[in-house]
Amino acid sequence: MAAAVDDESIEKGQKYEGAILCCDTTYVFHSKRDRTVSLAYRAGEFAAGHGPDAALGSRSPDNPAGLSPKIRVINCKRVIHEHGKYKNTDEVYGYIKNELYGTPAPQFSQL
Repeated sequence: MAAAVDDESIEKGQKYEGAILCCDTTYVFHSKRDRTVSLAYRAGEFAAGHGPDAALGSRSPDNPAGLSPKIRVINCKRVIHEHGKYKNTDEVYGYIKNELYGTPAPQFSQL
């Protein structure tokens, strides 16, 4: 939820691919309306001398075709409007409950 890592880092051949492969399922909850993760990540990348890039927590992975089928990407822009609200949002908990006890969602979903 609101991951402050490069939006490409979970794709095949990237930094966290090994971690993804060790998990049954990895969930990426993101919201472009989370200005904290969006702006802070870009500022950190700029300060580190890297080119402008987006945080995974502010958008979908850069190359959806490069994702493992073990990854579920959940766009929360309709329900998350500020950083830290994931823990107080019924739709997020409803999604998680459905994943645990109901019918699993497709690889890409929107709340």
